Amino acid sequence: MKRKLVFLLLPVVFIFAFFVPESTAQSTDGYKMKKIVLDPGHGGPLPGCTHGNYKEKDIVLSVALQVGALIEQNLPDVEVIYTRKTDIDVGLRERGNMANKANADLFVSIHADAVASSSARGSSTWVMGLSHEKSNLEMAIRENSVITYEEDYQTKYEGFDPKDPASYIIFSLTQSAHFEHSVKLANLIQKHYGQHTSIPTSRGVRQNALIVLHRTTMPSVLTEIGFLSNAADRAVITSKEGQARIARAIFNAISEYKSSVEGNAHIIRLDDNSPASLVASAAAANTGSSSASEASGAAVQPEPANAPAFVSPAQDHLLYRVQVSASQTPVARNRFGNYSRQVVEIKIGNYYKYFIGETKTYSEALSLQRQLRSKFKDAFIVAFRNEQPVTITDAMKRN
Repeated sequence: MKRKLVFLLLPVVFIFAFFVPESTAQSTDGYKMKKIVLDPGHGGPLPGCTHGNYKEKDIVLSVALQVGALIEQNLPDVEVIYTRKTDIDVGLRERGNMANKANADLFVSIHADAVASSSARGSSTWVMGLSHEKSNLEMAIRENSVITYEEDYQTKYEGFDPKDPASYIIFSLTQSAHFEHSVKLANLIQKHYGQHTSIPTSRGVRQNALIVLHRTTMPSVLTEIGFLSNAADRAVITSKEGQARIARAIFNAISEYKSSVEGNAHIIRLDDNSPASLVASAAAANTGSSSASEASGAAVQPEPANAPAFVSPAQDHLLYRVQVSASQTPVARNRFGNYSRQVVEIKIGNYYKYFIGETKTYSEALSLQRQLRSKFKDAFIVAFRNEQPVTITDAMKRN
């Protein structure tokens, strides 16, 4: 006989936004973060929040694909798994099950918010837990109510009623094993939103009973990138540049989290000077390509510090090199092993930068980068026009 969950009525518990110092995160000797699941909310016939022609499902898919492309380009040892890469509907239960079946190390669900009041704005990031604070419960009901569109949802979710506050008691103890690391990642996401976007972060890190996080067996968060119902937030989350900045913030948080839990002092961060044109949304969403980075046609890499603001189209001597090292003092050639004879040293600003290879096309440079990363894991592509560094974006536009 199928076992049924028994719901108990317990006193209402109010759990507010909270902060856990970054130093409390624990690292595991020898642990490596190998797989991350990115979950763009909603999809298919379920648009999520809407405003005019804007739909949450499209916005968060664009952001998720860009986050995935940044991970693939800059953290090549991490496999990215998407719960969806096109405009399809995936059940809340299936999203978590996909992460569990893949033995993922991290689960990040990406959403946008909306309420009746147009004044509410800001980003927030949620971890799994029980909360009956009124505003939190309303948010949980909004996100969880999509299960009612699934066939036989009462059986599938074992009697759970997303509109009944008593049902939420089943969430009180879930995710306890991963709570600390989930909070760690959530705080990092909010921190980087503050550094890279104009969307307020005062809503902070919060705890809520969210089905999509309920069954995951790894650190998991749901991040609301802003309010579609607020004009200022909407201007950011619906623009290409705004989405690129949000994706960069989420990537930097994941990268910093990865370094922390692996006990690695080296952190890869992309700053606001990095090319912001990695827009993988339409191409990847419509084609369902196997890689968001391939769909975008452009790698997001650290932009050269001295890149000129404008390069005349008449200057047409364009080439790509792969940077493998940089230092404020010259580096001995023997450091590069078998590649010592192929390395070119170029001083740019106050740094000596070391490059391997010269190609006329980005695709050739990308192939060389992949080859070199077996030895130089942080190798990235830099474009030069008339021997002056330019952004990858500018090079590809003017090529």
